[in-house]
Parts: sequence; C-alpha cells; structure tokens
Amino acid sequence: MKLRLSSFVPVEIVRMAFDSLRAHKLRSALTVLGIVIGVMVVIVIASMLTGVRQSLVQVIEEYGTNNIYAFHLSTGFQAGPRDAAERQRKPLTYEDGEAIARLAPAVETVAGDLFVSWLDSTITYKGTTYHRGGVEGVTANYAAATNVSVR
Repeated sequence: MKLRLSSFVPVEIVRMAFDSLRAHKLRSALTVLGIVIGVMVVIVIASMLTGVRQSLVQVIEEYGTNNIYAFHLSTGFQAGPRDAAERQRKPLTYEDGEAIARLAPAVETVAGDLFVSWLDSTITYKGTTYHRGGVEGVTANYAAATNVSVR
C-alpha cells in the first residue's frame, strides 16, 4: 500500500505532530533547550567579536596608522634575559627626536615618551608614597602626534 502525502489532511498532520510532542515530552523539552542554548551561544559570541573589533579599531585609531614607534629595547613578552647586544644599546634621547624632525622632511612631527617601569619604582606625590607605580612623561605634542586624548 502506498501512502501519498496528498491523502493526509493538513489538520491531521498538525494533530499528529502535537500528539508526538505530548508523547515525548522530555525529548521535546531537550530539543527546545538545545535550540535556545545554541541561539544564545551564537548571540554571545557575535557580541564578543563585535566588542573585540571595536576595541581593536579604537586602539588602531588611537595610535594612528601613519605613526612609527622606535623603542630602546624590544617590546612585548621576553622569556629570559636580554642578549648582550640589546643591553648595550644607547637609549634614545630628546636630541635624537629633534634630529629626526630636522633631517627627515617627510616626518610631520616627533613626540617623545618616557615610561618608568612599575616594577622597581617608588612614587611620592603630595606626601603619599606609592610602591610599584608607573610614571609616563611625554612631550607637549604627544597627544597630537598619537591621536591620544587626555581624560
């Protein structure tokens, strides 16, 4: 005997579906729960990726896409001691920055930035002493050169 889909009445199909849902309540509940959790995970991951993207765009805009940064020592994570060649480098000076600004016509502006590490510093301000604090000093044109705003 062949059953044809056209021989079923749409109302009967819906009734059979609801009968199946009633007969298998746990399976139906777990299916709905799985769908809800799946949709929630997709929404959370999409939101997180949007937030990461916005943060990354903000950092890139802050530092600028046309800026070049020169450091005395290597930046980033360092496993182990620095090699002898790196330790013997002369620090960059304010005069080095002035020379770059004077001798490189394509350079619009040069800004200096000096950061004292928080690992080995003690800061005293208005009678209050801070241990392991960081201090950063910049030249007057630093904010304009790097698109950083002081809040």
